Amino acid sequence: MKTAPTPGSTPDRIRLTDVQFHGHCGCTEAERELGQRLSLDLELEVSVAQAAATDDLSRTIDYVKLIDAIVDAGRRLKPALLETLAERLAQLVLERFHPNRVTIRLRKVAPPVEAIAGAFEVQITRPE
Repeated sequence: MKTAPTPGSTPDRIRLTDVQFHGHCGCTEAERELGQRLSLDLELEVSVAQAAATDDLSRTIDYVKLIDAIVDAGRRLKPALLETLAERLAQLVLERFHPNRVTIRLRKVAPPVEAIAGAFEVQITRPE
């Protein structure tokens, strides 16, 4: 799926936002055992020109297969750090779906910290 963008052009991107699943990521044993709601946004840099020209799903990334792979791994893995989970998910995307680049924003929707009304979030881009 990797293709170099035309010089001077803006690379194509596929974005999937607010993919949610019950994951087991956390520094405490309780977080890893009980789990919690996690959410992620994905941005893949990949040419969509052939798919657009042919209207052929096999020439692009299948969103459903991508989400299924991410959610399956996100539910199964039990790292202590969001950073570790984001890294493993990025590697999965690169290995299975072959974009030029992937950016993942991964967040704990309701972290177990009283002072946080929002979320904990980490963002990584691979390869850099």
